[in-house]
Amino acid sequence: MEWMKKIAVAVALLGCVSLAAPAAMAQDNINPQQLLESAKNMSGSDMLSRASGEIEKMKNTLGGSLELLEATRDEEKDILKLNCIRDKLAAVKGFLKVSEQSEVKLKEALARDDRATAEHQYALVVIAGSKVSNLGVEAQSCAGEVLRYSGQTDVKFDIDEDIPEIDPTILLEEIEVLFKLPEATPFQ
Repeated sequence: MEWMKKIAVAVALLGCVSLAAPAAMAQDNINPQQLLESAKNMSGSDMLSRASGEIEKMKNTLGGSLELLEATRDEEKDILKLNCIRDKLAAVKGFLKVSEQSEVKLKEALARDDRATAEHQYALVVIAGSKVSNLGVEAQSCAGEVLRYSGQTDVKFDIDEDIPEIDPTILLEEIEVLFKLPEATPFQ
């Protein structure tokens, strides 16, 4: 009966996440491809401020994922869900690190007045921001053991009545030689 309660809670949580996911995606209704194309028309300071904004969003996603990890660790103690969240968290940290490095390189490129490098570094930050946003939603959607548990295993088997109870291979081990074959030639 307790496992039914767990399943009901899991279904309710999954329903909440499925309702929250489109809302989270709707916050960033700007297409990353549009941001990349608009970079050609942006000033250096605009690129830098938007890149910084993307990095702040990534840090917020990282913080939310860390809170989710702690809550799962403390309250649910579900290893499958913890592993799922940890995987997403590791990817978020990697993208954040790349984005912070790209922001530094973006500043350097703008200082050198290297437009192509600046656009490239800006593109890296925007793409990473899009990936991190998706990873945040995926971390919220991680399902654990509750949704994968199907109850006690009930094993039933039928034995065919035509199968003999004595193993016929045992008799072959007791008989040493069935037939002695004749020699092929007398010259052996």
